[in-house]
Amino acid sequence: MSGFLFRCFAILCCLLPSLCPAASGRRILFLGDSLSLGSFGKTIDAELRAAGHSVTTVVTGGATPYYWLKEFKTVSSDIGFWMKTPQSERRVQVCKAVPKLEDLIATHKPEVVMVQTGTNLYANLRSKRQTPKERVRTVEYLYDRMGQVAAAGGCTLYLITPPDAHEQRYSRDLQNQMRGIMTKAGNRYGRVFDSYKVTRYTDPYPKEDGIHYGPQQSEEWARKVLADAGAWLPKAAAPRVASTRTETIRRATVVKSADNTVEAELVLAAKSEFKAPSDIAYRNGLAIYEWQIVRVNRGAYLGKRIRIAHMVMQDRKVLQAADWPTGKRVSLAVVPLSTYPNLEKFETLDSLPDAPDLPIYTPRL
Repeated sequence: MSGFLFRCFAILCCLLPSLCPAASGRRILFLGDSLSLGSFGKTIDAELRAAGHSVTTVVTGGATPYYWLKEFKTVSSDIGFWMKTPQSERRVQVCKAVPKLEDLIATHKPEVVMVQTGTNLYANLRSKRQTPKERVRTVEYLYDRMGQVAAAGGCTLYLITPPDAHEQRYSRDLQNQMRGIMTKAGNRYGRVFDSYKVTRYTDPYPKEDGIHYGPQQSEEWARKVLADAGAWLPKAAAPRVASTRTETIRRATVVKSADNTVEAELVLAAKSEFKAPSDIAYRNGLAIYEWQIVRVNRGAYLGKRIRIAHMVMQDRKVLQAADWPTGKRVSLAVVPLSTYPNLEKFETLDSLPDAPDLPIYTPRL
């Protein structure tokens, strides 16, 4: 009799899919940055699974599309990594190689790629290495590529913008600029959830970092995302693969060799503002300083000024370079910052005037 009842139930589930949620669920790949390491990501993951979806969650502290897209070098992260599949789960502090989106799609074959990201790209929109138009084009390109890769894998994109940040951390204009870029790019490949509209950062700043929400606020934000996604997921369809955009990210190609080294005597002319560790969201951070060149002792550098990214915080400890006064004279051997890809992913303070024609160097390691 029990076998007969089981067969009857199976037939009923086929006739009424709503009674069998796993059969009507979607295969979902969820990507997130540090905002998803806590309550936000846990709530999204748990509720999607409870609704019958097959979920693969991959969350990496500090992540941006640079981490996930295969056209960029594989990077490591030391600020938290969480991966959960239908079969297994692991959480570690250090991830030596952040998984690439193309590989995740090939392995897990999702129908929908949900991405919570954006906060770590505010630095790109404030970069002094590009003109304002170039900054916008760079960030839009990154999201456009995320959408193209998803579409090429037969997936539709569900892009989640950053939540509201404290205005003293990131200006309202900067946040609105990010909202516009993500909305424009994301809508080409699926849906964009506007987190700015439903969140408000209320913790005191700079006592708190102005970015990360507490557990209760994070869960409330997650449930607003889930309400929107829950209505959208059943009808989500993969978009056609968009034609490849021709614009590329302007970035230096550097060959690691002694030929890139510049040894010079320098006088510190100007510093990016760095008041306290709370100015930097993560454990490590750089600050851009501008130096006047007294004499070049080795290498090729024709300008009279040079900008150098100095490590001012490491493992939450303020380093000596943070206290250097203007007028300080030093002899340094420096190389282009892009020589060390892992340094480029650190948060970089840059409050100096725009100077897109000045390349950024860093002390040789």
